[in-house]
Amino acid sequence: MEKLIKLIKKYLRHKSAKKFAYLGINVYPPINMKKISRPEKIYLGDYSSIGDDIVMYATENSKIVIGEGTIIAPRCKILTSNHNYNSEDLMSIPFDNRNFVKDVIIEEAVWIGDSVIILSGVTIGKGAVIGSGSVVIKNIPKYAIAVGNPAKVIKYRDEVIFERLLEQKKFNKAINWEDLGGKEFLNK
Repeated sequence: MEKLIKLIKKYLRHKSAKKFAYLGINVYPPINMKKISRPEKIYLGDYSSIGDDIVMYATENSKIVIGEGTIIAPRCKILTSNHNYNSEDLMSIPFDNRNFVKDVIIEEAVWIGDSVIILSGVTIGKGAVIGSGSVVIKNIPKYAIAVGNPAKVIKYRDEVIFERLLEQKKFNKAINWEDLGGKEFLNK
């Protein structure tokens, strides 16, 4: 029975993979696509990994780019759109039916912790680490370690060590979240 479940999950990952704008090598896309809008506007780089129960909201006019070797833990939200709530021509309150859309770019070898929210227009620089539960509302520089709501940089990674490992492509290969801790880890 366990073998059958693994085969079904492998099939579902393969099926969902065909929907993305770009899917690199050794990528684990999420099985459940219900919370992913416009996968044709989402780019997943080589060796990237997306945890389950993730929300990815791209629009016709915006995209989400996830760089090579990036790992995004379960329960994260990446949003490329926000309501118009404060403009000279605001038509209703608390917001009107117009949205502001901007791309979200997550560069290579970034680690996004569990339950992080990333808002529209944000770029997260190469090698950054975003702590669990953070809300990213502004760009995060490369090599930065950022935590909190809103996310603030608390320190930086060692650039020399990072660049050496990046040059050698020493990625923590894409994570199959189910093999890491079983059903209780995935909160299913």
